[in-house]
Amino acid sequence: MNNSDNKYCFWMITIQESEGGQLPPEDEIVKILQEMSERYMFQREKGSLEHYQGCFKSKIRKRYRTVLAEWLEAIKQFPGLPDSAVQIEPMNGTWAQALAYCSKKETKVGETYTNEVTYSGKDIAILDEKEKRFFGSRVSLISYLMRMRLVLKTPMIARSFGFGTPKEVLVKASWLSTCAFVMIVLLKFLSERQTNYDRH
Repeated sequence: MNNSDNKYCFWMITIQESEGGQLPPEDEIVKILQEMSERYMFQREKGSLEHYQGCFKSKIRKRYRTVLAEWLEAIKQFPGLPDSAVQIEPMNGTWAQALAYCSKKETKVGETYTNEVTYSGKDIAILDEKEKRFFGSRVSLISYLMRMRLVLKTPMIARSFGFGTPKEVLVKASWLSTCAFVMIVLLKFLSERQTNYDRH
């Protein structure tokens, strides 16, 4: 037990099943955490006895005995669960380490509950595939620019796209066509350079 008078915001908690009492439902733990904390994560885990493993950040800095007392009061509504079922301690590592520890798959039973905003990384997963990296987006852009060059080289078509009067169309067509050509060359160069780099 931590008898220090130091105050903390970040905590680790374990609520263990006892022979005479079942673990509270997950939604009840969520309610308690929503009331006591501003950030949290927990999950049910298997072991010699099933238990909840969690971490949370209290809304204000608190002493150990204060946080423990709040939790002991909260679990009184669940008959058969003794005070010894709740184990709390100030967090020793980082918040990221705590999240990883409280969401490990090896002992997980059911879902992981959290109010943390998580990031899957799916939008940049393509970077892990060398043959697809940059290539798809560059090909699409090159195709678009080539089509735009053809449109801009034809004043009547360009005007139908809203590029202005015939004289304005010719000026804009010349300038934009040149820009499109430069972009095409640059993108092709970058694609070839990336391909050569991936080969090495």
